[in-house]
Amino acid sequence: MVQVADRWHVWKNLAEAVEKVSIAHRACFSDPDRGGARGEGPSAQRTRSRHAAVHAMLAQGASHGQIMRKLHLSRNTVKKYAAVKHAEQLIHGPKYATTLVDPFRDYLRKRRAVEPSVATWTLLGEIKAMGYQGPSPRCVDTLSAG
Repeated sequence: MVQVADRWHVWKNLAEAVEKVSIAHRACFSDPDRGGARGEGPSAQRTRSRHAAVHAMLAQGASHGQIMRKLHLSRNTVKKYAAVKHAEQLIHGPKYATTLVDPFRDYLRKRRAVEPSVATWTLLGEIKAMGYQGPSPRCVDTLSAG
């Protein structure tokens, strides 16, 4: 017996998978000229604020336990903030493994800036013509074959 998912569940699962991948790689297609640079978002601001608060309390002679309770932070978080002199040492962007797309990222960013609604399939075809050797998603092969 072959089990088949209904169309709604297939689309739902696909949408969730695309959302996860998009969130994980949003920095890959961000425009550095429009802001959003590393270290400028809400997370970086929160890190700077916490670092300043931890170091202010340490300067007043507070123990790690007192800082934990007052700032509602875990012991490891307090240790991490206390261990570094500058908040910038704690701020870093996402790190991704090297991929086959890396040599084409600048081209893809510029291309998206010129035509934001360009189809992914079109971009894939363009970078393939430029020498991209990576695999194509099955759905792209199926669409272009039909």
